[in-house]
Amino acid sequence: MIETMETEICIVGAGPAGATASLLLAKHKIPHILIDKATFPREKVCGDALTLEAMHTLNQIDEKYVESFKSHSDFLPSWGLSASSPSGKELSMTLPKDLPFAPFYVVRRSAFDNFLVENLDANYVTSFFGAEVMGVIQKDGKAEVLFEQNGVERKVIANIIFGADGATSAVHKFLSGEKRKDLEHNSASVRAYYSGVTGFGDKNEIEFHFIKDLLPGYFWIFPMPNGEANVGVIVKSKDANKLRKKFHEIIETHPKFAPRFKNAKIQGKLQGWTLPLNSVKRNLAGANFMLLGDAGSLIESFSGKGIGIAMISARVAVEFALKAIEKQDFSADQLSEYNTAMYKRYNTEWLMSYKFQQWYESSTFVNFLTNLYNFPGMRQLTETLLEKWTRKWM
Repeated sequence: MIETMETEICIVGAGPAGATASLLLAKHKIPHILIDKATFPREKVCGDALTLEAMHTLNQIDEKYVESFKSHSDFLPSWGLSASSPSGKELSMTLPKDLPFAPFYVVRRSAFDNFLVENLDANYVTSFFGAEVMGVIQKDGKAEVLFEQNGVERKVIANIIFGADGATSAVHKFLSGEKRKDLEHNSASVRAYYSGVTGFGDKNEIEFHFIKDLLPGYFWIFPMPNGEANVGVIVKSKDANKLRKKFHEIIETHPKFAPRFKNAKIQGKLQGWTLPLNSVKRNLAGANFMLLGDAGSLIESFSGKGIGIAMISARVAVEFALKAIEKQDFSADQLSEYNTAMYKRYNTEWLMSYKFQQWYESSTFVNFLTNLYNFPGMRQLTETLLEKWTRKWM
């Protein structure tokens, strides 16, 4: 016999988007159910960098979360970024350390996601981990999620489902009706952890290196706690076949980077994943559902950032879910306000990101921008504007 439960909102996926949605619903005292196929802590292949969007969102929920980062051994603060062009010209932007908190943090996703899960409020969330979603349907004005956990089948009947279950989202598969296999709007990436990498700055800058053979993708090196580094390559999906080869070539033979890896040792193995990009407008909502984070293909196309956007999408989804609950209207027309709000918020940024991805296929363009940044006074002006923008977000 299938155990049946009813709830206002069911969240599928307990990564940054799903966990953030749960924290926000608890803050509004909304009981809900959370389902994830994993048990935590769990491994998640990622670049592991948290942008200001992520910290801002957590800080808005409760200042204690970001405050705890400062003394948490798994979180490494970064106060800037650096980059290099195909010509070898370098660029760096740093921010002062008197900001309320660091603008970036680097933390293994296994640790960050577990941090969020450990802070879920059991007074309002009923969690099912190690649970595999078998199907999602709409029936009688509601959505039903059928899942299995430890050999027991259960069904959740909800007014709203938040699909926060990643690039292979079951909620998207069963409810959206869209197909997302266009290589133009996906990227591919590999990453590995290393110890013993040298050459990091004193502000733990996260590094992006634009190498001609990777454009419009890039090679990254992110410093991590305990002297480790997250090292990876991202390219457009049509070039995925060269990912692993180029990764090893850079580490082993590139004149700029091979010396930094001379005594480095890989920790674990090289792993890859697909990034569904926001470079084409998607349908993020319909009757009884909203798609958050990677499930909605909300990864920025140029930079590949996704964690902060996923958390912002959770905040926006909760906002419109509360309105729907107040009206008791869970129709496509009502929930599509979430779709509209996300694209209104990010449309310009996402459009420019896609344009930059296209422009960065030209090494001449990348070299020009880097040279322009190093023009006298340009770096100082850029850092001043960046600091003002960062303080506003904080």
